Amino acid sequence: MSPLIMLSLRFLRCPGGGLSWCVTLAMSQSGQAQTHLKNQRKRRRVTPNPGASWEERLSDAATPLWRMGYEEQLQYKLGALQGVLRTLTLRVRERGGQIQDHHGLICPLQEVQPSPVIYGYRNKSTFSVNRGPDGNPKTVGNYVGTGRDRNIVCVHVDHLPNIPEKHKLVARVRFE
Repeated sequence: MSPLIMLSLRFLRCPGGGLSWCVTLAMSQSGQAQTHLKNQRKRRRVTPNPGASWEERLSDAATPLWRMGYEEQLQYKLGALQGVLRTLTLRVRERGGQIQDHHGLICPLQEVQPSPVIYGYRNKSTFSVNRGPDGNPKTVGNYVGTGRDRNIVCVHVDHLPNIPEKHKLVARVRFE
């Protein structure tokens, strides 16, 4: 049985004084729906490349689009948004909802705006201290691995592009 889909419309005041609306999609919280959602989440998990270095595994977890160029990331995100809106449009139409057509979508979609800062943009970083891949018990960084597989290690964050240099410096000098 598929989960129950509920749609609700909310009217919001726009800065220009007009009214706009957004659609809220909610899943019912029945046991069947929860089981269905858990199974979907499990299928979505990406299995790490066994030949990848610990740094590559951390990059895959913290910044999953790091292998793409920035323009390619923006296009990927735009495509993902279009996919969500297409699905929402189809579900509204299936339930007899009346919508205005915006190139096959329920509402207009603007281009993804590039950020003026693409490196070191995090304003908060949380680090852990534990055993690293080299066996050092005082490695400062982020965890990689799973408790179920008993392969959790702490990996340095020096290579991550979203961490500011000042944060990386704090992580480097803390236990040296």
